[in-house]
Amino acid sequence: MQNQQDIPYGTDPKQTWDLYPASPRVGKPAGLIVFVHGGAWRSGDKLEHQELAKALVAATGLSVAVPNYRLSPRVVQDVSIQENVRHPTHAQDIALALSEIRRSDYLPPGTNGDQLLLIGHSCGAHMISSLLLVPPPVDGLALEGHLAQEVYESVKGVVLAEGIYDLDLLVGTFPDYRDFIQGAFGTMSSYSPFSVNKYSARAASIQWLVVHSSGDTLVDMPQADAMFRHLQSEYAILDPHSSRIRKEFTLLVAEHDDVLSTPEFVTLVHSMI
Repeated sequence: MQNQQDIPYGTDPKQTWDLYPASPRVGKPAGLIVFVHGGAWRSGDKLEHQELAKALVAATGLSVAVPNYRLSPRVVQDVSIQENVRHPTHAQDIALALSEIRRSDYLPPGTNGDQLLLIGHSCGAHMISSLLLVPPPVDGLALEGHLAQEVYESVKGVVLAEGIYDLDLLVGTFPDYRDFIQGAFGTMSSYSPFSVNKYSARAASIQWLVVHSSGDTLVDMPQADAMFRHLQSEYAILDPHSSRIRKEFTLLVAEHDDVLSTPEFVTLVHSMI
Protein backbone atom coordinates (compact mmCIF):
# COMPACT_ATOMS: atom_id res chain seq x y z
CA MET A 1 0.00 0.00 0.00
CA GLN A 2 1.12 3.55 -0.73
CA ASN A 3 1.48 6.38 1.76
CA GLN A 4 -1.58 8.60 1.95
CA GLN A 5 -1.32 12.35 2.56
CA ASP A 6 -3.75 15.04 3.67
CA ILE A 7 -6.61 12.79 4.72
CA PRO A 8 -9.19 15.12 6.31
CA TYR A 9 -10.48 14.58 9.83
CA GLY A 10 -12.20 17.98 10.05
CA THR A 11 -13.11 20.98 7.92
CA ASP A 12 -10.10 23.22 8.61
CA PRO A 13 -7.14 22.89 6.17
CA LYS A 14 -4.91 22.01 9.13
CA GLN A 15 -7.19 19.17 10.21
CA THR A 16 -5.56 16.50 8.07
CA TRP A 17 -3.39 13.45 8.66
CA ASP A 18 -0.91 11.30 6.77
CA LEU A 19 -0.80 7.52 6.80
CA TYR A 20 2.31 5.37 6.45
CA PRO A 21 0.82 1.88 6.07
CA ALA A 22 2.41 -1.37 7.07
CA SER A 23 1.83 -4.49 5.03
CA PRO A 24 -1.71 -5.85 5.44
CA ARG A 25 -2.00 -8.40 8.24
CA VAL A 26 -3.44 -11.88 7.99
CA GLY A 27 -4.48 -13.45 11.26
CA LYS A 28 -4.11 -11.52 14.51
CA PRO A 29 -4.79 -7.78 13.97
CA ALA A 30 -1.97 -5.31 14.62
CA GLY A 31 -2.11 -2.02 16.47
CA LEU A 32 -1.53 1.50 15.18
CA ILE A 33 1.01 4.20 16.05
CA VAL A 34 -0.03 7.87 16.10
CA PHE A 35 2.70 10.54 16.28
CA VAL A 36 1.84 14.08 17.44
CA HIS A 37 4.48 16.63 16.43
CA GLY A 38 5.83 19.51 18.49
CA GLY A 39 6.58 23.12 17.60
CA ALA A 40 5.63 25.24 20.63
CA TRP A 41 1.94 25.06 19.69
CA ARG A 42 2.61 27.51 16.82
CA SER A 43 4.78 25.75 14.24
CA GLY A 44 5.66 22.34 12.84
CA ASP A 45 4.05 20.10 10.25
CA LYS A 46 3.40 16.40 9.77
CA LEU A 47 5.52 16.34 6.60
CA GLU A 48 8.62 17.03 8.70
CA HIS A 49 8.32 13.56 10.19
CA GLN A 50 8.13 11.35 7.12
CA GLU A 51 11.46 9.65 7.80
CA LEU A 52 10.55 8.92 11.42
CA ALA A 53 7.22 7.44 10.35
CA LYS A 54 8.88 5.21 7.76
CA ALA A 55 11.49 4.08 10.29
CA LEU A 56 8.77 3.19 12.79
CA VAL A 57 6.85 1.18 10.19
CA ALA A 58 10.01 -0.72 9.26
CA ALA A 59 10.97 -1.41 12.88
CA THR A 60 7.57 -2.29 14.32
CA GLY A 61 5.54 -3.63 11.41
CA LEU A 62 2.73 -1.27 12.44
CA SER A 63 1.11 1.49 10.42
CA VAL A 64 1.85 5.06 11.51
CA ALA A 65 -0.52 8.03 11.38
CA VAL A 66 0.74 11.61 11.70
CA PRO A 67 -1.91 14.33 12.15
CA ASN A 68 -1.60 18.08 11.82
CA TYR A 69 -3.55 20.41 14.08
CA ARG A 70 -4.43 24.09 14.14
CA LEU A 71 -1.62 26.33 15.37
CA SER A 72 -1.48 29.40 17.57
CA PRO A 73 -0.27 32.67 16.00
CA ARG A 74 3.37 33.66 16.38
CA VAL A 75 2.25 37.14 17.44
CA VAL A 76 -0.10 37.17 20.42
CA GLN A 77 -3.46 38.43 19.21
CA ASP A 78 -6.33 40.08 21.00
CA VAL A 79 -8.52 37.47 22.69
CA SER A 80 -11.55 38.84 20.84
CA ILE A 81 -10.17 37.77 17.46
CA GLN A 82 -12.17 34.73 16.40
CA GLU A 83 -9.33 33.05 14.52
CA ASN A 84 -7.05 33.05 17.57
CA VAL A 85 -6.14 29.43 18.34
CA ARG A 86 -5.52 28.69 22.00
CA HIS A 87 -5.51 25.71 24.29
CA PRO A 88 -7.43 23.42 24.34
CA THR A 89 -8.06 23.84 20.58
CA HIS A 90 -4.84 22.03 19.63
CA ALA A 91 -5.67 19.11 21.92
CA GLN A 92 -9.27 19.04 20.74
CA ASP A 93 -7.99 18.67 17.19
CA ILE A 94 -5.87 15.70 18.24
CA ALA A 95 -8.86 14.18 20.04
CA LEU A 96 -10.92 14.49 16.87
CA ALA A 97 -8.05 13.11 14.78
CA LEU A 98 -7.71 10.04 17.01
CA SER A 99 -11.43 9.38 16.79
CA GLU A 100 -11.34 9.52 12.99
CA ILE A 101 -8.02 7.76 12.44
CA ARG A 102 -8.77 4.65 14.48
CA ARG A 103 -11.85 3.89 12.38
CA SER A 104 -10.57 5.13 9.02
CA ASP A 105 -11.15 3.10 5.86
CA TYR A 106 -7.63 4.09 4.79
CA LEU A 107 -6.05 1.78 7.38
CA PRO A 108 -4.63 -1.46 5.95
CA PRO A 109 -6.58 -4.68 6.49
CA GLY A 110 -5.73 -6.23 9.83
CA THR A 111 -5.19 -2.92 11.63
CA ASN A 112 -6.75 -2.81 15.08
CA GLY A 113 -7.88 0.73 15.91
CA ASP A 114 -8.50 -0.39 19.48
CA GLN A 115 -4.76 -0.85 20.05
CA LEU A 116 -3.18 2.61 19.85
CA LEU A 117 0.37 3.61 20.73
CA LEU A 118 0.64 7.39 20.96
CA ILE A 119 3.89 9.34 20.64
CA GLY A 120 4.05 13.01 21.60
CA HIS A 121 7.11 15.16 20.99
CA SER A 122 7.69 18.44 22.87
CA CYS A 123 4.32 20.24 23.08
CA GLY A 124 2.79 17.16 21.47
CA ALA A 125 3.61 15.34 24.72
CA HIS A 126 1.66 18.01 26.61
CA MET A 127 -1.34 17.62 24.30
CA ILE A 128 -1.48 13.85 24.65
CA SER A 129 -1.10 14.10 28.42
CA SER A 130 -3.87 16.69 28.64
CA LEU A 131 -6.19 14.28 26.82
CA LEU A 132 -5.37 11.18 28.85
CA LEU A 133 -5.19 12.77 32.31
CA VAL A 134 -7.85 14.64 34.28
CA PRO A 135 -7.29 18.36 34.94
CA PRO A 136 -8.23 19.92 38.26
CA PRO A 137 -11.50 21.90 38.25
CA VAL A 138 -10.79 25.59 37.69
CA ASP A 139 -13.65 28.04 37.26
CA GLY A 140 -13.68 29.89 33.96
CA LEU A 141 -10.85 27.96 32.31
CA ALA A 142 -11.13 25.45 29.47
CA LEU A 143 -8.58 22.81 30.37
CA GLU A 144 -9.23 19.51 28.66
CA GLY A 145 -9.62 18.33 25.10
CA HIS A 146 -12.62 16.05 25.66
CA LEU A 147 -11.31 12.65 24.57
CA ALA A 148 -14.20 10.23 24.11
CA GLN A 149 -14.19 7.26 26.46
CA GLU A 150 -13.98 4.70 23.65
CA VAL A 151 -10.93 6.48 22.25
CA TYR A 152 -9.33 6.64 25.69
CA GLU A 153 -9.86 2.91 26.15
CA SER A 154 -8.15 2.24 22.80
CA VAL A 155 -4.89 3.83 23.99
CA LYS A 156 -2.62 1.07 25.29
CA GLY A 157 0.72 2.86 25.35
CA VAL A 158 2.21 6.37 25.34
CA VAL A 159 5.72 7.61 24.59
CA LEU A 160 6.37 11.17 25.81
CA ALA A 161 9.54 12.54 24.19
CA GLU A 162 11.37 15.77 25.10
CA GLY A 163 8.08 16.96 26.53
CA ILE A 164 6.77 20.15 28.06
CA TYR A 165 4.68 19.43 31.15
CA ASP A 166 5.13 22.07 33.89
CA LEU A 167 4.57 25.45 32.23
CA ASP A 168 5.55 27.62 35.20
CA LEU A 169 8.76 25.64 35.63
CA LEU A 170 9.47 26.05 31.91
CA VAL A 171 8.98 29.82 31.94
CA GLY A 172 11.02 30.11 35.14
CA THR A 173 13.93 28.28 33.51
CA PHE A 174 13.56 29.85 30.05
CA PRO A 175 11.98 33.33 30.46
CA ASP A 176 11.99 33.93 26.69
CA TYR A 177 9.54 31.05 26.30
CA ARG A 178 6.78 33.13 27.88
CA ASP A 179 6.10 34.49 24.38
CA PHE A 180 4.90 31.20 22.90
CA ILE A 181 3.23 30.11 26.14
CA GLN A 182 1.16 33.31 26.05
CA GLY A 183 0.33 32.65 22.42
CA ALA A 184 -0.99 29.19 23.23
CA PHE A 185 -2.56 29.74 26.66
CA GLY A 186 -3.12 33.49 27.03
CA THR A 187 -1.52 35.99 29.39
CA MET A 188 -1.60 34.71 32.97
CA SER A 189 0.43 35.21 36.14
CA SER A 190 0.61 31.43 36.61
CA TYR A 191 0.06 28.57 34.19
CA SER A 192 -0.28 25.97 36.90
CA PRO A 193 -3.83 24.98 35.82
CA PHE A 194 -2.39 23.92 32.45
CA SER A 195 0.59 21.99 33.83
CA VAL A 196 -0.17 18.35 33.08
CA ASN A 197 2.14 17.10 35.82
CA LYS A 198 -0.65 18.21 38.15
CA TYR A 199 -3.42 16.28 36.37
CA SER A 200 -4.88 13.07 37.77
CA ALA A 201 -4.80 9.63 36.15
CA ARG A 202 -8.12 8.32 34.81
CA ALA A 203 -7.30 4.63 35.16
CA ALA A 204 -4.26 2.40 35.56
CA SER A 205 -4.64 0.91 32.10
CA ILE A 206 -1.99 2.67 29.99
CA GLN A 207 1.73 1.96 29.69
CA TRP A 208 3.79 5.18 29.81
CA LEU A 209 7.39 5.75 28.70
CA VAL A 210 8.88 9.17 29.48
CA VAL A 211 11.92 9.82 27.29
CA HIS A 212 14.39 12.70 27.50
CA SER A 213 17.82 13.33 26.01
CA SER A 214 20.74 14.58 28.08
CA GLY A 215 21.71 16.64 25.03
CA ASP A 216 18.43 18.57 24.81
CA THR A 217 19.16 22.28 25.37
CA LEU A 218 15.68 23.54 24.40
CA VAL A 219 13.69 21.66 27.05
CA ASP A 220 15.59 20.54 30.13
CA MET A 221 15.51 17.30 32.10
CA PRO A 222 13.54 18.64 35.11
CA GLN A 223 10.45 18.72 32.88
CA ALA A 224 10.66 14.99 32.20
CA ASP A 225 11.62 14.18 35.77
CA ALA A 226 8.61 16.09 37.13
CA MET A 227 6.26 14.25 34.78
CA PHE A 228 7.75 10.84 35.49
CA ARG A 229 7.51 11.32 39.26
CA HIS A 230 3.95 12.57 38.94
CA LEU A 231 2.83 9.58 36.86
CA GLN A 232 4.52 7.23 39.30
CA SER A 233 2.65 8.84 42.18
CA GLU A 234 -0.70 8.79 40.38
CA TYR A 235 -0.44 5.15 39.35
CA ALA A 236 0.69 4.13 42.84
CA ILE A 237 -2.66 5.42 44.10
CA LEU A 238 -4.64 3.52 41.46
CA ASP A 239 -2.58 0.33 41.57
CA PRO A 240 0.20 -0.01 44.18
CA HIS A 241 1.69 -2.92 42.24
CA SER A 242 1.69 -1.17 38.86
CA SER A 243 4.86 -1.14 36.76
CA ARG A 244 3.30 0.77 33.89
CA ILE A 245 5.49 3.88 34.22
CA ARG A 246 8.99 3.78 32.71
CA LYS A 247 11.62 6.37 31.94
CA GLU A 248 14.73 6.61 29.77
CA PHE A 249 16.91 9.60 30.60
CA THR A 250 20.41 8.31 29.78
CA LEU A 251 20.33 6.54 26.41
CA LEU A 252 19.64 9.56 24.20
CA VAL A 253 22.20 12.35 23.75
CA ALA A 254 20.93 14.21 20.67
CA GLU A 255 19.39 17.69 20.55
CA HIS A 256 15.67 18.34 21.03
CA ASP A 257 14.50 17.68 17.46
CA ASP A 258 17.39 15.45 16.41
CA VAL A 259 16.33 12.81 18.93
CA LEU A 260 13.59 11.72 16.54
CA SER A 261 16.15 10.84 13.86
CA THR A 262 18.12 8.44 16.03
CA PRO A 263 17.84 4.64 15.85
CA GLU A 264 17.83 4.62 19.66
CA PHE A 265 14.53 6.50 19.70
CA VAL A 266 12.96 4.06 17.26
CA THR A 267 14.19 1.20 19.46
CA LEU A 268 12.57 2.78 22.52
CA VAL A 269 9.26 3.06 20.70
CA HIS A 270 9.57 -0.55 19.57
CA SER A 271 10.01 -1.60 23.20
CA MET A 272 6.43 -0.43 23.84
CA ILE A 273 4.89 -2.78 21.26
